Amino acid sequence: ELLELVRALVENLDIPVTIKVRILPTGIEDSLKLYTKLVDAGVHMITIHGRTRLQKGPKTGEPDWTVITEAVKLLGHRVPILANGGIRDMIDVVRCLEETGADGVMSSEAVLEYPPIFHTWDWQQDREVGRMDLAKQYMALARQYPPHIGGQGSGIKKCVRVHIHRFFEPELTTRTDLRTELCNIESMEELQCVVDKLEKYHAESNHIVKDERLTWYMRHRMNNDHLQSEEQKQIKRERAVKKAELEEENIDCTVDLFGGCDDLNSSDY
Repeated sequence: ELLELVRALVENLDIPVTIKVRILPTGIEDSLKLYTKLVDAGVHMITIHGRTRLQKGPKTGEPDWTVITEAVKLLGHRVPILANGGIRDMIDVVRCLEETGADGVMSSEAVLEYPPIFHTWDWQQDREVGRMDLAKQYMALARQYPPHIGGQGSGIKKCVRVHIHRFFEPELTTRTDLRTELCNIESMEELQCVVDKLEKYHAESNHIVKDERLTWYMRHRMNNDHLQSEEQKQIKRERAVKKAELEEENIDCTVDLFGGCDDLNSSDY
């Protein structure tokens, strides 16, 4: 049915058809066979998530980019291939592209929690843009471009509220009263009231922006050192080395591909 659907889309649409897949639970060999059939069916680009459909929630675990590497070797000359899974910052982007040979990367949860995640090389380094500033900018955009107009149904509940919850996961874990209030909002005005209370909470608790870190994204990914495999520990060590190398090199800003690299240091970012 999947292949029939893809063929129908390719034949009847005048825009490129792309697809996002995971690793099949039965392994790499079966996964590569499926990806090949999808390319044969006419898809124009494939994004591969380096986990199986069973790796969710507490079972998320680390992604396996091996299948992406093999897919690039097998199909990379026919269609662009994007890598997905385990992308937290620019260090992960560089490492993923080097290891897999993919044409690009896709990131989801890390960006949902902290949209300017690629503003810095390492997600663990001091932040310059705080989540309160992000929330204010996001809400201003939500007012200017109401999400329900774009087909998001009840845009306030299904879209705006969810993003605000991702931004403030640490605070809402502590302030369960505000979390309950947020879950029951019905309007932008009520949502703004919650954000105002969170800002007051920041002031009362002497909140420090530079100490902010990813938390919601890491909820199923944090491992104690004594529970980490040697491979995981090696990856951690390699990340530290890669960070040092990147800081020493004069690397062109990735954002400059689209212009405006100098604006990254602007207070308007």
